[in-house]
Amino acid sequence: MTASLRHLIAGSKFPIRSVDLQAQMDDIREQLVSALPVDNDILDHVVDMTAYENEIFVHQAKLVGINDRRVLAAVRDYYRAFEQRSRWVRESLVMVGDLDKYEQKLCEEWDLIFQRALDDIGRELAEVEQEQMAKRIYEWVETSCFPIHKNVDNPSISRGSLHMLANDLRVGWHPHFMSKLQHLLESRTQAA
Repeated sequence: MTASLRHLIAGSKFPIRSVDLQAQMDDIREQLVSALPVDNDILDHVVDMTAYENEIFVHQAKLVGINDRRVLAAVRDYYRAFEQRSRWVRESLVMVGDLDKYEQKLCEEWDLIFQRALDDIGRELAEVEQEQMAKRIYEWVETSCFPIHKNVDNPSISRGSLHMLANDLRVGWHPHFMSKLQHLLESRTQAA
């Protein structure tokens, strides 16, 4: 029982100390910050691959040369991250600014990996080396897990958020992803 509750019930003549109130508020704040649910209905949803065939992130995955089951895993993660993040925003569990900060963090982490891979293979890249680099970066995506909040470390959220960024060509796996896929972004913009 908290000091405040004891004070009210017992009718104590002793004042409630501000340090006790601050400790209680800190405890509640910590519970709220780390209480982002990852909903089972979203995790259990069976995704229809055909609904995503024309998405840029799918083209990015195929540009790497991964097999269809891994592309399906990318679609699943994209769906999970998109739906879960949307639900968190609708239910006011995260603010849009929080998602922007998270995406910035993901972009910075991706950029380190991407630049390191470019340094490893040099400036004059043969197509085979480019594909190998793309596969290494894509493997990093599949094995990475950057929590959006403390105690919210479902890897689908991290991987799917990276695919969301890839869908806008903010990140990519192939060294020339932008030039190879820019036409898709332009056609999507023109259609809207």
